[in-house]
Amino acid sequence: MSTFVLNVTILLVLAYIGTSNCLRSFIMDFETLNYEFNPKIMKNVNFKLIDYNKRKAINGSFTLTEELHELQIVHWVAGTKSNGQFWNVYNITLDACKILENTYGKINPLASIFINELKKHMKDLPKKCPFKKDKPYSVINFHLNEELFPPYLPEIVFGATLGFVRYNELFANFTITAYVESKNGQKFRQRNGKN
Repeated sequence: MSTFVLNVTILLVLAYIGTSNCLRSFIMDFETLNYEFNPKIMKNVNFKLIDYNKRKAINGSFTLTEELHELQIVHWVAGTKSNGQFWNVYNITLDACKILENTYGKINPLASIFINELKKHMKDLPKKCPFKKDKPYSVINFHLNEELFPPYLPEIVFGATLGFVRYNELFANFTITAYVESKNGQKFRQRNGKN
């Protein structure tokens, strides 16, 4: 009997390993992007959603009008599940200088994932503060990568806000709406011409 239990355990572990790196059974994509900013602190601001590998991605750039030695990032995500239930996913404030130095990654593995993804799409980020005056910063093909999320998420339409705060003053605010949709769902099939 113990050999049977051991074999079943090994099979379950192998099945988990085999499926843990699989493509997710859902897709995530952006629907809208809106932003506002204080022109006294930011200039040459231009962001848009583009088509990228059969999904939407954010491309854009900005320049600062002054050097920033202190920057807080406020990130809030909430949505409505397919059953109409409101879901407050999280609300977090992070010190951007600590993000650049990867201090959070040592404490919080989720922050580390965020930091690594951010650096992939913003190659001109400094390694540490300050953020330089008159230096262009770009975001290239930033998209929602399902593989960075848990293997199961409910179907949901959600909104996320990313705010930038300096000396307790909000100077830029980016808001997106996005969705999580099952690849087996009717909406996905209709969107991809698979009735």
